[in-house]
Amino acid sequence: MPKPSRLQRFHFNIRKNGNLLIDRDGVLLPDIGDAIAEALLCAQLQRAPSQGGGSGRKLFEIMDGSGKLLATVPID
Repeated sequence: MPKPSRLQRFHFNIRKNGNLLIDRDGVLLPDIGDAIAEALLCAQLQRAPSQGGGSGRKLFEIMDGSGKLLATVPID
């Protein structure tokens, strides 16, 4: 019988043009690899066809429950 995995809480903050939108709830996932995959999927869903370009870079900042930055994933 497989051993149940221990879930961790990951927060997907969004940073754009120096502003930070905090994900207070986060999501439970098995590991950082799954968190990065989730961020990549969400980034693909949020991308819209180019409308002549946008200003600034938009990123997911993936953090653990203690607030440690684990990874960044570009959204656009």
